[in-house]
Amino acid sequence: MYVDRTLLYIRALTPLHVGVGRGYGAYVDLPIQRDEFGFPCIWSSSLKGSIKSWIAKLDRDAYRCLGPEPDELERAEAKQSHVVFTDAKLVLVPVRVISGVYAYATSLHLLNNLAKYLEVVEYSAGLIGKDIIQKLESGVALVSRGRLLHEGKLLVNEVELRAEVVEDLVAELGLDKALPDEISREVFNRGLALIPDGDNASITVVNRSMLLQYRVRLERETKKVSTGPWSEEFVPAETIFASLVLCTGGEIRKKTDGIEEKIKCSKDMIVDAIKHANIIFIGGKETIGRGLVKLYPHSPR
Repeated sequence: MYVDRTLLYIRALTPLHVGVGRGYGAYVDLPIQRDEFGFPCIWSSSLKGSIKSWIAKLDRDAYRCLGPEPDELERAEAKQSHVVFTDAKLVLVPVRVISGVYAYATSLHLLNNLAKYLEVVEYSAGLIGKDIIQKLESGVALVSRGRLLHEGKLLVNEVELRAEVVEDLVAELGLDKALPDEISREVFNRGLALIPDGDNASITVVNRSMLLQYRVRLERETKKVSTGPWSEEFVPAETIFASLVLCTGGEIRKKTDGIEEKIKCSKDMIVDAIKHANIIFIGGKETIGRGLVKLYPHSPR
């Protein structure tokens, strides 16, 4: 049983490639991970693996709470992790707008995913009211800033939508409390667009925010192309994901100067370790600066 639970938000500081290997028959050679509905995500195995490798350098006790490595299984006291990470679901994506370079966009589907995670951490405040749902179902987008509109319509990522301004949209959706303060302020300042899911408008807008980069490999001596070109897909910087961290409260044994003690794998221990790690790399392309993210453990109240 997982007695301790908290949200973990992930904010991309640089373009992010958490891949699935080489795509066969896809429009891109090296696609990013996506959920069952086609939205970008970070699978739990990739998220936990990255966090674990960084915590290993900073907090050995917290690292041991995350379970043994495959080559340590035979001699490990505990065969499984005392901590679970769920898939990191997309919450907010930066989109191109007429004024202000970019704003944040989300949708009813994405907010419903977040609401499920909020329910697990026993945050009962609802995210979306009936009036907002009715407007979205009629195909109307909602924005928090009038400057996001052009001639009364919202133009994001070259998609044009009917739209209305709701000045306190961030608060009406409950995002002012559900999100960490730093992210909430950025969303408020940049502006928020709530995109309807009808006619696949939301997934179209999201996909048009993704980056596609073509690369080649050169021969060192001649500088001629030896491999490529091939295409790589990236989630843009400033994208926000949310995951859950679940802790059993189990114990690990630690021996110091011949004295053995038991250490509880609590939420506080794991959160402190994550806060200590703070900024890490997730996914591939680390040596060219891709995948730098900031971690935000958060328990809304």
